[in-house]
Amino acid sequence: MEKKMKNKLVILSLGVVLFLSTTTRLYGQQKAPEDSTIKKVQAAKSLTGWDILSNLYQLSLNDVTATSKSVSFKSTIFGLIKNNNQKVNAVDYQHYSIERYLQPYLNFDYKNNFNPSNLSLGITWSFINANDVTRSKVFNSYNKDLSDRQAEIDAFVDPIITKLTNNQPPNFQTIIKHLATFEKSMDSSDLTDDLKKILPQEAITKIEAMKNKFDDANRNVANRFNVTFTPEISYAFNRSGVQGASFLLNAIKGFTIFAKLSTQFTLKTGYVLGDDTVIKAIDMNKHLFENQLSLNQVIANKMIKGSDGKSNLSPCVELAINYGYNYLTSGYTAGQQRDESSLGAKFGILVGSSSWVVLPVTYNYATKKTVTSISLKVNLGDPPFKSSTK
Repeated sequence: MEKKMKNKLVILSLGVVLFLSTTTRLYGQQKAPEDSTIKKVQAAKSLTGWDILSNLYQLSLNDVTATSKSVSFKSTIFGLIKNNNQKVNAVDYQHYSIERYLQPYLNFDYKNNFNPSNLSLGITWSFINANDVTRSKVFNSYNKDLSDRQAEIDAFVDPIITKLTNNQPPNFQTIIKHLATFEKSMDSSDLTDDLKKILPQEAITKIEAMKNKFDDANRNVANRFNVTFTPEISYAFNRSGVQGASFLLNAIKGFTIFAKLSTQFTLKTGYVLGDDTVIKAIDMNKHLFENQLSLNQVIANKMIKGSDGKSNLSPCVELAINYGYNYLTSGYTAGQQRDESSLGAKFGILVGSSSWVVLPVTYNYATKKTVTSISLKVNLGDPPFKSSTK
C-alpha cells in the first residue's frame, strides 16, 4: 500500500511538471534584450523574489541559532548549464527559458551536533513568469524609446568626440574611455572631472533622465507576476524511509507604492502528506493544508557592482509581515488542535553584494509561543552571465 502511494506521488509530480513544461513552451517570445538590460532587471528583484525562483544558484543556512537547522541548495537548470559554459549571451539566456524556470533543490535538516534528520528533494517550476524580461511586452515600447533618446544623446556626444579626435589632447584615450563608460552606465558615479568639463549640462541631464526611466521600467518588470509549483519528497534518516511529501503553489506580485521601493504580496498554499509518528511504521496518514499570506516591503536600495564592473540598483533592506493558517485534515492525535494560526515578521539586510542576513520571528496562536532565529542566504552566480559572445 505504501509503495503504491509513493509511486502515485511520483507519477503525479512528473505529470504536473510535464504539463507545465508544455504550457511554458507555448508562451510568446520576443527579441532578446541586451545583456545589460537583463542584468538590471535581475538586480531589481528582491530577496523574496529570489526565494521563490533563484537566478542561478542560492545557498541557504536556515535557523542557524536554533536547535534544528537546515542547509539548502537550489539551482536552476540554466545555472548548471552556465557553470559549464561561461560564454552564454542574451540570446542563449532567452532560448533557455524552460531551463531557467526549472529549479531542483536539496534541503538537509540536522541538529546541533550535525546529526542528520531529514533530506528533502524537490523541484520548482515557474509556470507563470511575467517578470522575465525576455517575455515582457514592457520592453517593446521601452526599446523604441531607448532608440529615440539615444539619438538625442548622440547628437550631443558625437560632435564632442569629433572635436577631441581632431585636437588629440594628451589624455584623449582616457577621456574617450570615460565617455563610453558613462554613456553606457548612465550612472553619475562614472561622471569624471574631465567629462564634466567637456559635456554640456543638457546632455548630462538627458542621460540621467534616461537612466531613471530605465530603472523604473526594470522595476516594473521585476514586480510582475511569478507563480511556481513545487512537489517535494522527504527522506527520514532515523527511520530509513520516505516520510513526507508536499505539493506547494507560490505566487508573488509587486507594486511600486513608494518611489523606487518595491512592495510585494506573496501567497503560498499547499497540501502536505506526512507520517503521524503514532506507530513505528511510516504510514503517511498526516494530511495538512498550509497557507501563508505575506506583505514584503523593500526599505532601501543601493548600487551593487557586478562581476562585469558595472553597478545596478538593487534592494538591500527588506521587511516582510506574514499570516499563516494550517489545517490538519487527518492524522491528528487526541488533544491536538486541527487548525493553527500564526503571525510573523522577517527582516533581511544585504551584506556585501549577494549575501543576506535574515531574522524571522513567528508567533503561534495555538501554542502561545514566539520563535525567532537567524538565517543566511547567498545568491550565487549573479549577474546572469559574465559576457556576451557578439
